[in-house]
Parts: sequence; C-alpha cells; structure tokens
Amino acid sequence: MGKRWKTEGREKFEKLDITPKSAQKLKPVLEKWLREAEQRQREGQQHLLEFVGGEPGKKRKRRTSFTPQALEALNAHFERNALPTGAEITRIAQELRYEREVVRVWFCNRRQTLKNTSKLNVFHVP
Repeated sequence: MGKRWKTEGREKFEKLDITPKSAQKLKPVLEKWLREAEQRQREGQQHLLEFVGGEPGKKRKRRTSFTPQALEALNAHFERNALPTGAEITRIAQELRYEREVVRVWFCNRRQTLKNTSKLNVFHVP
C-alpha cells in the first residue's frame, strides 16, 4: 500500500500500489460496502455522497439567505464597527432575527472580503 496520513479523521492515500492479488482480496469487502451505501441511499437515510465522503448522519447546515433589509442593517453596523463584541453580535442577531452564529460568521466573512479586496487594490493602477 502507499504512504498515508490522517486528515480530519479520514485517511488519505498519496499513492495506491495494489497488486492484482490484493485487489482480489479487497473486492468482496468493497462490494459489501457499496451495497450498504446504496441501501442507505434507497432508505433515504443519507445521500450517497455524504456516506462516501463524511461522517454518517452529519449534514451541512443550509446556507443562510439574508433579506435586503438585513444586509443593509448588517452593512450599517459594519461601517460603525467591523469588530463587534460578543454581546453586540448577540444584540444584532436578536434585532434581525437570525442565529447568533450566522451573524458572527457574516462579520468574519465581511472582514475577510474587505481584507482580500484591499490586497487586490494595492496592485490596481488607475
């Protein structure tokens, strides 16, 4: 087998050197795994891609869509203070009726966007 390392709880293989004999030994195990994955998908327990690539049962949260009014308010808060305290984030989230974590991430993403565009503007020649 090839060199491997752990990443986020899963092993990744740099290179897979499998002989025909070892592939023959793996075939029944892989066929059983594939049957189980397809069965889970048919039963609607989870999408096949989730079963193949991640922890069983762990689903990614849906992306939040902000209303235009919420974006206007968030941008206004950001103009006043790009680094709000935890209490301020909680208050803003309550006012806008979004989860606190969603608002916190919005501020992080907005700061990162500003940082990235500032880097790009350094090389901008009028």
